[in-house]
Amino acid sequence: MTAQTETFPVTSWSLPRLFHRIRANNDRLTAAHEATRQHLALTERDLSDVCLSRDHVVGIPRYQPELPFFMQHNFLERRN
Repeated sequence: MTAQTETFPVTSWSLPRLFHRIRANNDRLTAAHEATRQHLALTERDLSDVCLSRDHVVGIPRYQPELPFFMQHNFLERRN
């Protein structure tokens, strides 16, 4: 007994579509690297001049009351 299988053309694997997906991923990576570079270019002095902390810039506070203590930002650092 042999199983008969049908082969369907895979349109998502076409060469132009593959190049488009690679370029889109590359564009996202480039944007992420640029954002990281800009973020790291800020110094604590720049932030203190405008009365902001790094938490405000990133948008994620270091202390999040809805999370348990072991999931807080620097839990392992404080234990050592």
